[in-house]
Amino acid sequence: MKKYTIIFILLLLGTVISCTSQKEKELARENTKKINQAYIEVPSDIETLLIKNTCIACHDANRSKVGPSFKEIAKKGYTAEIIYKLIYKPNPNHWPNYPEMMVIEDLEKNDVSKIAKWIDSLD
Repeated sequence: MKKYTIIFILLLLGTVISCTSQKEKELARENTKKINQAYIEVPSDIETLLIKNTCIACHDANRSKVGPSFKEIAKKGYTAEIIYKLIYKPNPNHWPNYPEMMVIEDLEKNDVSKIAKWIDSLD
């Protein structure tokens, strides 16, 4: 009986060690993936503006949705001034693979300026 108890404990211990190392491997893969993709954390003040102005309905910091990600927009090399202008007067020629951006006229200029400067800072 003691022999079976010892074998059971060893098997259980092996399973626990195996699961732990598997979880560690998965976490390491996720961290590496985030580093390789230059995962963008959105500052809370900017996130508040993106929510308030419904930007997040079509855009995300790290992945494409209805519109390009903020990371993709930053890669275009637009200045904050150009981003500002494109928010108020979208140009579909800039993003031919996406639906045309709606004009949202009631955006506060101060909010738009902060968002545009943040996007410009991502590149």
